[in-house]
Amino acid sequence: MRRPGNDSRPVRRREPEDSIPFFLLILLFLLSGCSAGEGGHRVLRFERDGIPVVRTEGAPKYEGPLFGPTQDLVLGVDEGDPEWQQFGSVFDLLVAPDGRMVLSDSRRTELFIVSPEGELLHRFGREGSGPGEFRNLWLMHWYEPGEEFWVEDQDLFRITRFDLEGLFLGTVNYTHIRMRNTFLNRLRKDHWLGWTGEREGNRNITVYEFLDADLQVVRPFLTLPASPSYPISANAYIPIPFTRGEGIRVGPNGEIVDWEPNQGWICRYDPDGTLLYQIEREWEFPPVTAAEEDSLRRRYRESRTESYRRIADEIPIPDRKPAFWGVLVDDTGRIWVERYASGRYALQADERVVYDVFDREGVWIGIQSFDFRPTLIMYGHAYHSGTSEAGGPRLYRHRLVPRYPVPGSDSRVTP
Repeated sequence: MRRPGNDSRPVRRREPEDSIPFFLLILLFLLSGCSAGEGGHRVLRFERDGIPVVRTEGAPKYEGPLFGPTQDLVLGVDEGDPEWQQFGSVFDLLVAPDGRMVLSDSRRTELFIVSPEGELLHRFGREGSGPGEFRNLWLMHWYEPGEEFWVEDQDLFRITRFDLEGLFLGTVNYTHIRMRNTFLNRLRKDHWLGWTGEREGNRNITVYEFLDADLQVVRPFLTLPASPSYPISANAYIPIPFTRGEGIRVGPNGEIVDWEPNQGWICRYDPDGTLLYQIEREWEFPPVTAAEEDSLRRRYRESRTESYRRIADEIPIPDRKPAFWGVLVDDTGRIWVERYASGRYALQADERVVYDVFDREGVWIGIQSFDFRPTLIMYGHAYHSGTSEAGGPRLYRHRLVPRYPVPGSDSRVTP
C-alpha cells in the first residue's frame, strides 16, 4: 500500500514486535531533537522510508487525567414538555464554534438548532422529496462551521444545504456516484473527502477519494483494509471478532487522521493528502485468551440464527486484540485514541473508557478516562448519547475542565 506524501516510496508496515536498534535510538536522541522529561517521557522525531515519525517512549507528558469532566446539559426527556425533546432517535450531531448544536432525528425526519443553554432555536424538516424534505435523514456535515451545514439523504442521493437559522439554501445531487453508507467530510472550500466503499466486489478494502464541490471524484487518496468479515450467506457477512479495519477521522481544520488498530498505526495528513507524520508509541496488543474464544464460539452455537450456529466453529479468531478501538479528533487538533477494552459499544456498570491523548504535533501528552463513550469532543465539551428512563434517546454534554493549563491559552484549548 502506498501512502501519499512527499516521498512516493511504499511505507512498510512494521509489526509491533520489530524494534529499532538501541544504538540507533541513542543517535536519534542526540541528533533529532529528542526531548526528555519527568517519568521517562521521551519524544523522538525521525524519518523512516521518507516518512516523518513522532515516537513517544516511556510515560506521557502529563501525569493523571488531563480534564475533569462535568455534566452541564441533558437533552431528551421522559414525559411532558418540552415536546420537541421527545426524540425518536438522536442520530447525528454538529457543534458550532459558539456552542450551538444541530441535532437530527431520523425517525421523526426533523432537524433542531439548539442554543448552548439547551433552548430550541429552530425546528424544521419533514418526510418527502421536495425542497428541504427527506426520505432518509442521514449524516450531517459542516460546509462552513457555524454558518452552513449539509445533510445527506441516501434514498434521494442528494445533499440538502441549510444555514443555522434553518434556511434552505439548495441541494447537491450525487446520483452519479450512487454512494450508500457514505463518508463525506469537508476539508476546505469545495474540497471534500469521500468514502465510496468497496470496489469490484472486494469487501476487504475501502476506497477514499478527494471530491470537488459537485462531489465529482478528483483523484484517489487512500485504499485501506476494511473490517475483516466472514460470509454467512450469499450476501451476508459478520465481522470477525477481535479485529478492526482501518478508519478515517477529519478534524474541523480539514486535517485527516487514519489508523489501523491491529498494527498500531496512526497517520496524520494535511487537507491535500500530504502525510505530515506517523504516530508511534509502545502499543500493547492484548492476547485473545482461550476462555474468550470458547465463550464467543459458545454464543454462536447458541444463537437463534441458523447461519451463526453453522459458522460457530469455522470463524477465524486472531491470536491478539487491537491496540486500540477508535479515534476522535477535536477542534484543537488533539487526537483521542480509545484503548481496546472489551470491544463493546455499550459500557457495562462501573466500566470506564480510557483514551491516550496526542497533541497536534503527534506527542503523547496524557491519559483521560470517562464513564461514558464520547461520540464527539469539540470546543471544550464531550458529547455522548444515552437512554432516558422511559427508553427514549438522550444527548449528554460534559464540560472538560483542564487540569494542566498552558499560559496564554484559552481554557478550551489546554493543555
